[in-house]
Amino acid sequence: MKHGKKYIDAAKLIENNKTYDPSEALELCCKTATAKFDETVELHVRLGVDQPSRGPAGARRRRAAQRHRQGRARYRHRQGRRRQGR
Repeated sequence: MKHGKKYIDAAKLIENNKTYDPSEALELCCKTATAKFDETVELHVRLGVDQPSRGPAGARRRRAAQRHRQGRARYRHRQGRRRQGR
């Protein structure tokens, strides 16, 4: 695939398998910007934080999940009985 001069010059500044620090990545974004308008940068961050399931809403979710698991187990049990001819 052919690319333009500006793309090739910008691609030379970026190392493919390198993880950049946020400040360094932002500097690199500014250096490689070629558009005639204000460009935007989108950032995705995995924080590794789980939403706490406290309170009434969390209790409802836990009970619903438990009923769901029990229902599947009961269904499997009933299905097994039907297969045996009972």
